Amino acid sequence: MDDATSRTDDNTDNNGGGNEDSGDVEYEVFQLDPSLAQPLWATAEDVTGFITLLEDEYDDIWMVENPDEVDGLLSWLEETEFEKSSIVYAEAAGPNTCYNTLDISDVAVTNGEIVGTAETVDTSDENDGCGSAETYPSAVVRVTADDLPSNATFTVVDGWGESSEVAANGRYADPANLPGYVHPDGDPPKLKELTCDDKSFQRLQGPQDGEAALGEAYNDEELTFAMRVHATQALAGGEQGSPRVGRGDEVRITMWNVSTDVQHTGNRHEWNLQVLTMDGWQDVRGTTDGDRIGYDDVAIEHRPGEGFEWTFEMTEAGIVAGHDHEGKLEVCPDLQSGRYRFVYRGIVSGEPLAVEFDYNE
Repeated sequence: MDDATSRTDDNTDNNGGGNEDSGDVEYEVFQLDPSLAQPLWATAEDVTGFITLLEDEYDDIWMVENPDEVDGLLSWLEETEFEKSSIVYAEAAGPNTCYNTLDISDVAVTNGEIVGTAETVDTSDENDGCGSAETYPSAVVRVTADDLPSNATFTVVDGWGESSEVAANGRYADPANLPGYVHPDGDPPKLKELTCDDKSFQRLQGPQDGEAALGEAYNDEELTFAMRVHATQALAGGEQGSPRVGRGDEVRITMWNVSTDVQHTGNRHEWNLQVLTMDGWQDVRGTTDGDRIGYDDVAIEHRPGEGFEWTFEMTEAGIVAGHDHEGKLEVCPDLQSGRYRFVYRGIVSGEPLAVEFDYNE
């Protein structure tokens, strides 16, 4: 861990451009150890980094995993007087492990937002060996000035020299850039009926039309989670690359927290696998023992960029394998070709979230 560094800049407007600058802005930088794990924002080709803003002492430093284990970080944060200061978190990417620091410069308040530059730098000398793994250096910046705005945009320069303007816009990743699919192209086929010959079979209940969000979930107007079905080799089919699977193929579903707040869900097993019929969406699974299918009342915390991933084989046995109630669940009738929907019902603050794919026997 590098020591915190500080610098004070006089940002008085000297260019005659009419900007509403703040005058004196002080800022102090605390460098964080770089990560080797690719963050979710880095899945987008045109994004060079990530910025977010903390404005009061109750804002969680979720960007740092186990902040109490980072030497000096909590005491540095406790020194912040939020009546006068805000914290900007900046993260970028580098091509190898020698790009392990963010150089922070040009911090100012201009046109109603905090601005600055965060550049990934190579700190090695000619005798150092650099690992080939991409790295993600980060830093927190304490910005102090009169009447700080609640907006921030930094120019982030990555280790390849690419730059972009990155705003602290309340989102960890743009859903448009997430890997995977929300639904296939074209109008969905519908089964005429879904009938089980076993009269003791009780089909699981789940959301119907209009009761689940497709692709993205919101709490009021805030985007919280995004879900995608992935175009793995098994799923890559159709002229448009739409998600289509055959018998025995693997289906992989990922749900991420894409906000810049910690979000909560319940048990990961609170999901339905439904097929579209003339009578609406119906789960392909059920029970024959008459017992209720219930789940533990838990609250699972998801930092931005985290969430759940589900993987199952598209067979009758594969759909129930590994589920909390694997011993009770059955599929009846056998899987039929059609439009399928995976729905997760466990989002604490928000509606159920779904993605769709086509299955061909």
